[in-house]
Amino acid sequence: VSVETAVRNLLLDAAPVTLLVGKRVHPMQAPQSSVFPAVTYSDASRKTVMTFDGPVLTARYGMTLQTYGSSYGSVKAAAGAVRTRLLGYAGEVSGGRVLGIFDEDESDGLDTPLHDEERGVFYVTLSLNVWYRATS
Repeated sequence: VSVETAVRNLLLDAAPVTLLVGKRVHPMQAPQSSVFPAVTYSDASRKTVMTFDGPVLTARYGMTLQTYGSSYGSVKAAAGAVRTRLLGYAGEVSGGRVLGIFDEDESDGLDTPLHDEERGVFYVTLSLNVWYRATS
């Protein structure tokens, strides 16, 4: 299982997250018809741990998660549930072991509308370092 799938499964297995976003946890981009709040995730970088014997199955992944919402309150609540679920997590996941999840940065903002009839979309960006060991 990829680290992205492991993180997605951790979110979908957490009742506080699914209470707010349901199953709306998508790779890279939410569908055009997506209901808010929703979460997207991407694997921004990967650094393999190397030894003199070669690479090992442990790597540090830099991941970015973005939570989107139609109001500032809803996006902050959903992002808080995501943060609480992931930060500090360590444990077995299908296909591997998460050694630890740590936050790198967090910011929020508003995608302003381009036309008068549109509404803006609030977002929170969470940058994470995920230490992950694949089992195969």
